[in-house]
Amino acid sequence: MALRQHDKLDASALFYTLAEDLKTPLVRMAYKAELVGHDKNISDIRLNIRTTLELLDAYLLGAKNASQTNLVLEPVSPSAIASDAAYGLKDFAKDFSCNLIVDVPHNSSFALTHRAIVLAALSAIGKVFIEAQSAIASTKKSVTIASYKTQNGYSLGIFCAEESLVINKKQLERARSQVGIASRPFVGLTNGASSQLFVAEQLLQGLQTSIRTARRGKLSGLVIDLIPTAQLTLV
Repeated sequence: MALRQHDKLDASALFYTLAEDLKTPLVRMAYKAELVGHDKNISDIRLNIRTTLELLDAYLLGAKNASQTNLVLEPVSPSAIASDAAYGLKDFAKDFSCNLIVDVPHNSSFALTHRAIVLAALSAIGKVFIEAQSAIASTKKSVTIASYKTQNGYSLGIFCAEESLVINKKQLERARSQVGIASRPFVGLTNGASSQLFVAEQLLQGLQTSIRTARRGKLSGLVIDLIPTAQLTLV
């Protein structure tokens, strides 16, 4: 048992180092792509490089904070995080001919959390849903980024029509049970971007929360629950 735990720690350290090392050539490639020009092919290359760098940064952030018990939390607006995620996903969504809808309340409410972790996790989930749109024939492809109040606090989530991506609670739990056993535990849930869900789950471990399935009207999705900070809620 001790040996297995030691091997796991060694593997985590190796993956962390590999992720850091992979960033260097990607940053160089991104810089060279900026110098070449701005035609469609080069723009696609830049977007792919940026998406990969964002995934590596999210993985490194999650790996660094997964075991920490003293994360520095701050009051943040879930609606602001949803809007920031939408802005960051704009080019990625455009590449998949997908319309981004931001559904946030007008009033400002706050939750105590780690802004960078939640934003990275929400963005990773967003990429899964956007990429899933490529599997449907409809010309009206859309993904909704929503922030809303619940009985226990606030939820931030990504939603889409069921014909493009359906993830139910049983499927999600089955995928989680395969973490550490299967090489790609989330691959059965998505249309390609399974690593993004793995990274999102890892990111949220440090906040002692996880992704859950949810419905919003006729849309299905995945959400992150946040605990409200009552003293900072503005009516």
